[in-house]
Amino acid sequence: VTPMVDGKNVVLLALKTYVSAQNINCDLLTRDICSASLQSDVGGDEIFPIIDSGNDSQESSAGLLSDQYIPTSNIDHILNLTDQLEAIESASDYSTAFDIYNSDDPGSLKSLSTDSLYTAGSFNTNPLYPIYMYALWQSANGDGTMDNKEFDDSPVGLFGHTIIMDEFDKKSGFNAQLTAETIRATNMWMAATNALYAGVHICSNSELADEPSYVNSIDKAAAFWIGTHKDPDSSEGGSLYAWSNRIDEKFAELSGSDFDANVKILEGLNAMQSEFADCLGSSNATEKEDMAYKMRVHADDVARYMTVPLAQSLIHSLAIAVDSPASIDEADRVILYA
Repeated sequence: VTPMVDGKNVVLLALKTYVSAQNINCDLLTRDICSASLQSDVGGDEIFPIIDSGNDSQESSAGLLSDQYIPTSNIDHILNLTDQLEAIESASDYSTAFDIYNSDDPGSLKSLSTDSLYTAGSFNTNPLYPIYMYALWQSANGDGTMDNKEFDDSPVGLFGHTIIMDEFDKKSGFNAQLTAETIRATNMWMAATNALYAGVHICSNSELADEPSYVNSIDKAAAFWIGTHKDPDSSEGGSLYAWSNRIDEKFAELSGSDFDANVKILEGLNAMQSEFADCLGSSNATEKEDMAYKMRVHADDVARYMTVPLAQSLIHSLAIAVDSPASIDEADRVILYA
């Protein structure tokens, strides 16, 4: 596995995209932002995680969310993760839930944050990954590779898995609902954004779509977010989509304001799926560069909407914790979302 490189260019590229979208003259800023490039040397083995290795079906999955998103590839192996989350949430004891999460199967929830190929590719293509990672970096070592930097006595690149393990073993005891919520808000959420930005990278490097383990990245992002959810208006279930609906309802009761992030996310995913297909079908380098930029802008937009339920969850939990200071569960939720 190629070592994780400095995430500086990934963050600079995110700034460049925002600056361009806001029609700000890039020349007025540091030249590092203006020169950030979509191109990188990240290969196929750093983009396609082990979770895809067992997916041999060539038949496209059925439509998601009552056919509001139609996959062009087989993403059943990702949809199965929603079932795993729901099994954890309904588990009656610690051991049952932990055994589901701690599976070494390539298609497990744990593999989303412990697979070294997955974390390396995420670091190099997803601007949110290094931002979240560096925010959690606690060790004193500022030199060397990412393997030398730690969060809670574990490699900082495995922060998602570390947070989940802490949740399982927290002093207040096992809570199946909160454990499932932690896995959903860390591993599943980051996996959805990873897939978005992997699509942008593959648009710029179309030869990666010929890799044996290739699965349409935008389809994957939709699968991570929507999962097996069927009813667009329902807030029941273990998917990120259902979670977003639930917190939107709670936040509306608390604040009186209502913003349906799922509507915007679904619009963005469908737009990116079409752009991705056009990009892979083009052989014109200049045209592909323009398409990759357009996809990047949409990926940034979708990722921002995906962040909405995280912020809503934090604000809601803070409000509940203030009103009910003895609520250990809400205090744990504040820690999770903060």
